[in-house]
Amino acid sequence: MTNKNTRFLFILDGFDELHIEARTNVNLEAFIKQVSGFQQECKNYPEMGHRVLITGRSMSLQGIPYLPRNLERVEIVEMDGQLQQKWLDKWEELPANKGKTAALKQFLQSDRLEL
Repeated sequence: MTNKNTRFLFILDGFDELHIEARTNVNLEAFIKQVSGFQQECKNYPEMGHRVLITGRSMSLQGIPYLPRNLERVEIVEMDGQLQQKWLDKWEELPANKGKTAALKQFLQSDRLEL
């Protein structure tokens, strides 16, 4: 996890479900503090540029009095065609992605996306 050439995006999906399983705000608050500590460690050491994204309903955080300042609430929204094209244009500018944009665009627009 300290290879300066490798970055990870940890996606923890279902934060609100974790709240139900934890059954106490103490466990949930401890978890949030651990995530905050990990993010701070990644910020302090340049070779660890990892990020954590936790998805869930914001209602799950209501019982937590302390939300660390280095965590940010964001909303994930669907990209419309114009925003997707803007993103693809920027993605194409990266040297490793030259000539791959058309294939990615076709993949993203295909009806065969199955997760």
